[in-house]
Amino acid sequence: AATLPASVAWYAVAYGGGVFVATASGTATAAYSADGITWSSSTLPSSGNWYGLAYGNGRFVAVRDSSAAAAYSTDGVTWNASTLPTSAKRLTAGFGNGLFLVPDETGDTLATSADGATWASVTLPMATTWRTPITHGGGVFLLLTAGVTGYLAYSFDAATWKTVYLGGTSDRISSVYHKGRIIGPLFAGPPGAVPTFAVSTPSSTHVMLVGPTGYHVRVR
Repeated sequence: AATLPASVAWYAVAYGGGVFVATASGTATAAYSADGITWSSSTLPSSGNWYGLAYGNGRFVAVRDSSAAAAYSTDGVTWNASTLPTSAKRLTAGFGNGLFLVPDETGDTLATSADGATWASVTLPMATTWRTPITHGGGVFLLLTAGVTGYLAYSFDAATWKTVYLGGTSDRISSVYHKGRIIGPLFAGPPGAVPTFAVSTPSSTHVMLVGPTGYHVRVR
């Protein structure tokens, strides 16, 4: 068994560069480990709900909920503060194609950065519950809504986004990229429900999706 260095509400974990990093809510305490067994504490630039955490480009990036606060670290030990373009509710962070991406959970903005230090703002097609982690694979970024809004946003460059209405009244959870396909239980539904899976084979011009009733949608 492993013991984390503090009794706090641990929320997110990421791995990269041979290091595991964990962040928590309601604190400035983070943790790092080389093996997932022995953990040491580190300190983020400010106290808060550090819900979003991702690794890419040789560094970790963490984002604090309901603020414009972000932080980056090359080793998971020493953290540097940075500022997002706007203060917003943010519950997740992702990385793909050389960019960190942080959606506004209740709005229509997406913060992007190559290094976690300098951030830019991108406008999404609509304001809704963009809560799930962004998936990237095969040249396509994919962002799902949580709750019952039933929308998916996709982009080939992280700058221009389009939406597709998936329908359904159950919760979108996440998606992953594996062996050339984006796969995800897009609709979790109530307890005991059978998830509806979407399978996407991206190309430079389109992505194929399976909707909640089993039909295929081709989006360009």
